[in-house]
Amino acid sequence: VDAKACKCTAYSRRAMLRASLLLLSARSAYAQPLAGDKCTFDATAGEPFEFGATFDVSASNKQTWVAQAVILKQYNEALNDDGEVIGWQENVVYADPEMKIVFYPTTGTAEEPFEAVHDCGAGVIEQDRETCQDVAEGSTITIPPTTGAGATQPLCYNIKFATTKLTSVFHLVTTNVDSVAIFAEHDPTEFERGGIGGIHYLMDVDTSAMGDDAAFVALGAATPIEPVFQDGVDNAPEKEKPWGLAIGSRFLLNARPP
Repeated sequence: VDAKACKCTAYSRRAMLRASLLLLSARSAYAQPLAGDKCTFDATAGEPFEFGATFDVSASNKQTWVAQAVILKQYNEALNDDGEVIGWQENVVYADPEMKIVFYPTTGTAEEPFEAVHDCGAGVIEQDRETCQDVAEGSTITIPPTTGAGATQPLCYNIKFATTKLTSVFHLVTTNVDSVAIFAEHDPTEFERGGIGGIHYLMDVDTSAMGDDAAFVALGAATPIEPVFQDGVDNAPEKEKPWGLAIGSRFLLNARPP
């Protein structure tokens, strides 16, 4: 079997699906622009996101988005106040210090509902970071429905990770939303530390009223929310990893909570 031909056929099928959905945009509550024209998108230059997937969030109205760091022992060539090289030091390092993300409610979790909001979601997340809404670690993101009373077009959020903590959390509110497509600038698995607790990037638990230690325990005991349909993004733009002042580094054990 010609793998290249198969890939082209799959891509063509998805392109045709998106084109068909755009033709129905005038009648679709999810494929139409709600606040400004964010639904016209040309993917030939590459998707503006590394990760796109649908999730079933019908089990509860509140969830937790999680990003985890590692401790790196890094060599710092900078000079201290005494004019000496700082040398080796331990730093909390995230795969990236921040990430653009869009939460777009859908009519379901299959491929078709994802494709119905693909261009709108891509149009929102491709905007410059400076125009996205900054969200500090520990803040709440409310995901309103895109139909009915109070319907609004989803926003581009720029979530910022806490550089002094091993675990950053963001509280999600999904009242009246049963399924959602998430478009992320980076693959969220890059921010999973694994190992202890096996904490996933999306957990079905409300930690908004908990302190860091209690939240870490609750996350470890909670049920992860896995993607149902995941977009096969293979042409996202390349990015540089901000590993900062690392010249030589090695991972240390992450045997403690945030």
